[in-house]
Amino acid sequence: PVRLAARGCEPWIARHSVSMMMHVDTPTVVVADDDRGCRSTVQEALERVGFRTVPAGTGREAIDVILHSVVHLGVFDVHMPEMNGLDAIRFLRREEIWVPVIIMTSDLSSDTHERALRVGAVALVAKPVDLTVIRDTARRALEGLN
Repeated sequence: PVRLAARGCEPWIARHSVSMMMHVDTPTVVVADDDRGCRSTVQEALERVGFRTVPAGTGREAIDVILHSVVHLGVFDVHMPEMNGLDAIRFLRREEIWVPVIIMTSDLSSDTHERALRVGAVALVAKPVDLTVIRDTARRALEGLN
């Protein structure tokens, strides 16, 4: 299942990502997960439908990618070493970097959902990841920017 941050999300994105509100032929997605197998599977699924992906094994690596390249979307695992996905989003928002981020997690409790939305995630996707769901969620997250 996927939980979208639909209520209130689009205006937030529109207010904070004006520079990204353009047509993007090949959107770049940073996929951050310390589980190499999961990360590779998500990357392959997104690449098959036209996304360019960049891997990251930690939240810190994901931030580094975002700070040093053009990234249109993040897909972050909640639990990673060094810096988890929620802390990575917090860092980005403090720095006023408004790349939309989808959170992947095996914990879809209301507490995790609320924390993710509070820090600025645009959606939560259940792990193990359904590849159709992650592709559709990525497309929807980017449609909010066009």
